[in-house]
Amino acid sequence: MRKLAAVWTLILLASFISLQSQNIGNQYQMIETIKGDFLTCDMKGNLFMMSDASLYKFNQEGQILFSYSNLFLGTIASVDVSNPLKIMVFYKDAGKLVFLDEKLTPITEPIDLLSRNYFNISLAAFSTDNRIWLYDNVKNELITVDFQLNELQKNHLTIELLNPRQMNTFKEKNVFIQNPGSGILFFDNFGTYLKLIPIQTTAIAQIDDQFIYYLKDNQLLAYNYQKLNQIEICTFTDDVRQAIFMHGKVFYLSNNGLYNKLIIK
Repeated sequence: MRKLAAVWTLILLASFISLQSQNIGNQYQMIETIKGDFLTCDMKGNLFMMSDASLYKFNQEGQILFSYSNLFLGTIASVDVSNPLKIMVFYKDAGKLVFLDEKLTPITEPIDLLSRNYFNISLAAFSTDNRIWLYDNVKNELITVDFQLNELQKNHLTIELLNPRQMNTFKEKNVFIQNPGSGILFFDNFGTYLKLIPIQTTAIAQIDDQFIYYLKDNQLLAYNYQKLNQIEICTFTDDVRQAIFMHGKVFYLSNNGLYNKLIIK
């Protein structure tokens, strides 16, 4: 399945390059006027946008399917959609986690990190083996726990100038941390540091089993971290805060809302 997904991604990227060479104009479409803070997508091709205390789920045509918010917990810090049936929402300021189903309906009560003395968690991620990854930005620790917050493992990171912006799982159990000052740090399922890809960007990157998609100088680039080569997907005329590549389309956040840039016709 992973090989087929990788081949499909390469076909889409190759198709884009072919279109570019034919000078075919790209089409832009504003699909929502909601001002978003963060974009992500799941393996089923659904798009998710976080906006302050709200989470929205879109289909590939830009139609809102479901929404979720909990004003009592405040602003959403991050969303992990690694498991489309068990979406994890992280409330950094409140120190809580909430899990949602595919309709963005809560399936758990808020999990209180503070109750287990996790007071300085700045990042959280969820793996397909039902482990929760936490990053303590004061102690510089990478921690994994279960749903009852029983600690499974803890690793003290000795990486210098670590001030990460996001953490997500990939390849089912491994995890990456994006540190704008140094690049993308990869860890195995035991939390052991593996390698650094020195891609530095202040925008949130998108990573799958083969590519790192990231913004630089208002361009969306795809870096193949297995073959160590890079291609340009597109250049934006708008001021773009974040962009992701999904199923032949580029979705991006501008200052005016969510735009969908079609690159495969």
